[in-house]
Amino acid sequence: ELENALQRAAVLGAGPLLTPADFAFPGAGAPRAAEPADLSFEEAVRHHLTRYLQQPALAEAGDLYALVLGHVEKPLIEFVLDRTRGNQLKAAEILGINRNTLRKRIADLHVTVKK
Repeated sequence: ELENALQRAAVLGAGPLLTPADFAFPGAGAPRAAEPADLSFEEAVRHHLTRYLQQPALAEAGDLYALVLGHVEKPLIEFVLDRTRGNQLKAAEILGINRNTLRKRIADLHVTVKK
């Protein structure tokens, strides 16, 4: 449960540093100060990028593309593997990538496959 809470906070958090507000769950007391539930996925990503890139060092980063992909790719792969109960063939199909590519990304990103 702790691992899940940390992953959720890291994915949905407002910036690179987690705060107590990042761990507030809807319906568990104080409402979370996040974007409205009716935002599209693209709008939510744009919202998070805007907040994340307000940090001067990140706004000038020359490897921004790789940085953003790195923050998105690992949670995406973990999410799909979780949904497929560790079945890498099904996960690769859902992701639209080759199974060998998925295996390489799992190794490169240090993803733990749970069965």
